[in-house]
Amino acid sequence: LNRPHSVVEFFKDPALHGHIKEEYIMVAETDHVLMQPLPNLATETEAAAHSFGYMHASSRHDDVVKMCWKEGDASSLQPIGPSPLIIKKSDLKRVAKLWLECSYTLRGDPMPATIIQDWVLEMWAYAIAAASIGIRHKVSTLQVEPNAYAHTRMDFDKQGQYIFHYTYGIEYRLDGRPQGYNTIGEWSLDKRHYGGAYPPANLDPPPDAANPSTKYLWRAFNEAMANEPDWPNSNAMGTVGWRREGATRAEIATSDLAKQLVGTEWTWA
Repeated sequence: LNRPHSVVEFFKDPALHGHIKEEYIMVAETDHVLMQPLPNLATETEAAAHSFGYMHASSRHDDVVKMCWKEGDASSLQPIGPSPLIIKKSDLKRVAKLWLECSYTLRGDPMPATIIQDWVLEMWAYAIAAASIGIRHKVSTLQVEPNAYAHTRMDFDKQGQYIFHYTYGIEYRLDGRPQGYNTIGEWSLDKRHYGGAYPPANLDPPPDAANPSTKYLWRAFNEAMANEPDWPNSNAMGTVGWRREGATRAEIATSDLAKQLVGTEWTWA
């Protein structure tokens, strides 16, 4: 809900939206890394947006659509969200309040979440609001979202998509195998680690066997931090150390240090 609310507030304040002299606006997210220069793909009559696989509407969504747009139905919706989005500034202003109001409507009623994942209801609110006032989008694949399992090519960043959306944590074992779904890796690059602290500079590299997209994002993080003179010192861990696993008996038996510790008592302070 912060997203539509912030856009509504943006247009309320002339000092804010007055800074943007251009006719078109790009709506992006803080976990978007631009891999290529992004041209203005929108036109006078059509915005440009990314195609999301989970945003395809069908007749079973009609009741949700009508909660915000009584005359509408699912056939009018495009499989898009409000980001990444390139749109005329005047069209974004037209849709902003409807987008916010529909977001409140869908989040405030338990019914929509029975057929749509609750974390994308605000995206559906944008799709409904835009369709209700005739804003259409050129729909294409603007971004990639690779994780450790992605079979990315060496030149994946030059295949026509513009944005690396690092929405997923990238989790590996140190031997280069993916750690597994929904679990933290021995090598881990995840934005969720840094909700309360900056990532430290010079993140440890991924395993040699990691896919090209992982290595690209690791380099992008380090490059960005290295080029920010005021990047703060951080006590947060980097890419290694987030996973906690006890040593096996076999591992203890091969470690002189571990064998010395077994049977002793310690106090952490």
